[in-house]
Amino acid sequence: MKRYYKAGELSDIAFVVIFARYQNQWVYSFHRRRQSFEHPGGHVEAGETPLAAAFRELWEETGIRDCYMIPLWDYEQIWDDGVGKNNGRAYLAYVHALGTLPESEMERVALFDDVPDNYTYDPAEERADFVRIGEVLKTGPRGYKRVEVSPYDPAWADDFQKIKRELDGVLNGLVLSVEHVGSTSVPGLSAKPIIDIDVVIKDEAALPPVIEALQSIGYQHNGDQGIKGREAFDYEGKEHLRKHHLYVCAADSSELKRHMTFRDYLRSDPEAVRGYSRVKEEGAALYPFDIDGYIAYKSPFIEQIYKKLGI
Repeated sequence: MKRYYKAGELSDIAFVVIFARYQNQWVYSFHRRRQSFEHPGGHVEAGETPLAAAFRELWEETGIRDCYMIPLWDYEQIWDDGVGKNNGRAYLAYVHALGTLPESEMERVALFDDVPDNYTYDPAEERADFVRIGEVLKTGPRGYKRVEVSPYDPAWADDFQKIKRELDGVLNGLVLSVEHVGSTSVPGLSAKPIIDIDVVIKDEAALPPVIEALQSIGYQHNGDQGIKGREAFDYEGKEHLRKHHLYVCAADSSELKRHMTFRDYLRSDPEAVRGYSRVKEEGAALYPFDIDGYIAYKSPFIEQIYKKLGI
């Protein structure tokens, strides 16, 4: 018998089980001795955290390393005598790529839409756990942020204008233009509801006074964050404005060219907008708490357009 708890409520976790998803299917391992399918899982070793145990067990029993793991729930497994018990934790793994199964008690790995016919344990309990996973994902585990993709909202254009007016108040005469870029700048395109803005300057020599002007209205310079040609800015507060990402780019920046060319292409191609919206919505559904998985899912579509445009 099992008693279920929210993830993190129990201590002394002795066992982990991993529900792994790859391309919208469940990942099962075929047990060599039992000759049946089951989820990866096993004991937490001495000195090991439950999360580390989950990653280790997933690799040992499927060969998977490239994934994102979130906790689902804790449980007490009550022994048949009604007295003894073990505490366990269930995880959901969003698998980015399958791996090579190492030598283990598992014979092979297979993907299923539902519980396989020769499942080691009670299939009714397994399906109940699938329902439980759906309930957990409605709100998400504590501390995990959902990947949010919304249908296009015409208000995003107005949101940009409000931010631009505030920027223009301190940047007039210092910059060439303030551009609305990113997905919210394309009519009809589904997007994360965050406004992306590129402030365009003549060259890098024009950056210091722009940094000073932006600091005067609450923005902090955060460097290029590893992306040459794009200076990032953070802010606190500004609850009166839509959440936004602010960058400063020189006019000859390859990053600015990429942002503007991609935006202008999408604005001119309704079919591409429909296709990209579909990909983004699918990615958010497949990887609701895994931003890296979401980005990886939509990247081939983006790269295809970049190649077409030569950027």
